[in-house]
Amino acid sequence: MDARALTADASWWLRREASRLGWRGIAGLALLVLAVGLVVLVLRPALRDADDLRADVAKLRTGLRAGTGGAAGGVAALPSKIVQLETYYAFFPDVSTLPDWLGEVHLAAARHGLALDDVNGLGAVDGLPAFCGVIASDAALPDGLRTESLRGAFALLPPAQQAMAAYGAQVLHWARTTRFCGECGARTDPSRDPTRRARGCPGCGHEWFPRVSPCVIALVHDGDRVLMTRQAGWPAGRYGLVAGFVEPGESLEDCVKREAMEETGVTLDAVAYAGSQPWPFPHQLMVGFTARWTGGEAAPRDGELEDARWFDRGALPILPPRFSIARRLVDAWVRG
Repeated sequence: MDARALTADASWWLRREASRLGWRGIAGLALLVLAVGLVVLVLRPALRDADDLRADVAKLRTGLRAGTGGAAGGVAALPSKIVQLETYYAFFPDVSTLPDWLGEVHLAAARHGLALDDVNGLGAVDGLPAFCGVIASDAALPDGLRTESLRGAFALLPPAQQAMAAYGAQVLHWARTTRFCGECGARTDPSRDPTRRARGCPGCGHEWFPRVSPCVIALVHDGDRVLMTRQAGWPAGRYGLVAGFVEPGESLEDCVKREAMEETGVTLDAVAYAGSQPWPFPHQLMVGFTARWTGGEAAPRDGELEDARWFDRGALPILPPRFSIARRLVDAWVRG
């Protein structure tokens, strides 16, 4: 059937239904069509994400069958609470906001059979006070709790608890690395004020605050292709983006250009800010950019990378985890 015949049949059907239903029926039909259209628009992003996830799984399975590395496995059930390796991460509903918050946390942990060190307040999440602390690596965990790496926890926790876990990991790293004063060598003491993040030196009075190290990460594009890099220790087939630490006296934009040249040998322009993300490995702030390639042959140069190459928009490799800013940059570029 050609297009003209199809149009004529559709016109006849509409005239017949209009005469049968009347104007009220026509209005109801129009509302039904509009509602279906809105449902499709709402579901389209979710369907696209599901397609992306299926594609990632297919690529991973292909890599495993080809013997390119990796390990099979998975999570049988989502635990109600997560324990970071050597760090007890939990919310104690029996801890109030009384002035003696530190003593209450220790008592609450003791009721769960745990002894905590380096306890720090983190604020609140889901309406409950949140704290972090360190336990012995050989401590027996209560029923219902298990160890999990921070990266693994990111894939399991909802966004609010994911952010709190990242915050707690950075605070504990800071507490562990500032036990002694860098000015006089005396042992530092944590502030007992949960709203003040500082460790003070009783010897010289110097105060130490959490350190944040700025890093850049950049999606370098050239039309419908994107420059992606790979480190040797990553899972088989996974690629990421150009990234590196900001040097003293350097702007973020200059850092993007320097890292691209040092790592891959390419030159850039049109460097534009695209977002940021705290990255607790151990205390980075990732600042994301997009940039346009202007010249140079992409290849690993500084010894840090195993590979650097261009990928077409429709033929990407296994991408970074969805919780990472690298993945958000790539997904935004793919959507155009």
